[in-house]
Amino acid sequence: PFVGRDRETSSLVSLAAESREERVARVALVAGPPGAGKTRLLGELVRRLVADAPETRTFLVRGEPLARGAPFSIAARLVRTAAGIAEGEPLGERRRKLLRLATDAGLGERAMRTAALLGEIARTPFDDDGDEVLRAARRDALVLGDLLRRAFADWLGAEAMRTPLALFLDDLHFVD
Repeated sequence: PFVGRDRETSSLVSLAAESREERVARVALVAGPPGAGKTRLLGELVRRLVADAPETRTFLVRGEPLARGAPFSIAARLVRTAAGIAEGEPLGERRRKLLRLATDAGLGERAMRTAALLGEIARTPFDDDGDEVLRAARRDALVLGDLLRRAFADWLGAEAMRTPLALFLDDLHFVD
């Protein structure tokens, strides 16, 4: 049983309810020493949110020690999770899922380029045939990084406009 964290749990559940009812973004950071129960609290919060607000699209993504310092590592896991990409899937299937993700988010004519940029984040490269912007960005790390951040923000913003969205990020100390 989950005991001893009623105050923290109530505060976080209230914050999530406020965000959902007022249609505003809210952020909470739970910090503490290793072994304090942060991950257990997170699991309880996710369980409650799913039960209380099944219409909310909920993602739980964890930082990983082996990905420490890797740019966009948590964004990559979030994109792969949201798209339903499984480890070892063929490249064509992963591309199709990313395009569907961008299209379903309502990105319209920007869906193809956004999917290709999300593919860069999620280690699912698209061909750059006919896309001079993508081709040029791949030659300049600064430009590519700016485009990746913008594409990620565009996709996430579109998702949040479409449906309530809850992102739970655990073990952020492993994230660049």
